[in-house]
Amino acid sequence: RLEEVGVVALDWLDPYVEAAQNDASNVPGLTPKQADAIQHCAASCNITREEGLATALGAGEVNELLGSDLYGAPGEGDADRGNNYVGCWLGTFSAESDEDCLDGCLWELWHGNLNTTDN
Repeated sequence: RLEEVGVVALDWLDPYVEAAQNDASNVPGLTPKQADAIQHCAASCNITREEGLATALGAGEVNELLGSDLYGAPGEGDADRGNNYVGCWLGTFSAESDEDCLDGCLWELWHGNLNTTDN
């Protein structure tokens, strides 16, 4: 039942997630885990910019509780949360556009600040 409520509650996230997936897929040379980290970071950044920090943090937490925590590999939810938090920070303090979010998340990835098992 909780899962059904979560799915309905998170439907509004789809455009953010799809945009972040598209952004990450257009960056050459990313491994799948790096692309996943960018997706979490960029989506959280854009949600923070457009909907506010509290909404982004809440949506990210529900997403992990109903996704990675239930179905992911051990530790995946915590890694995703860390990437969500980095995106929220960028969306709060530096990003003014979708491009800023992607650029900021890429900078964080290349400097070892996003959680992957291969960076």
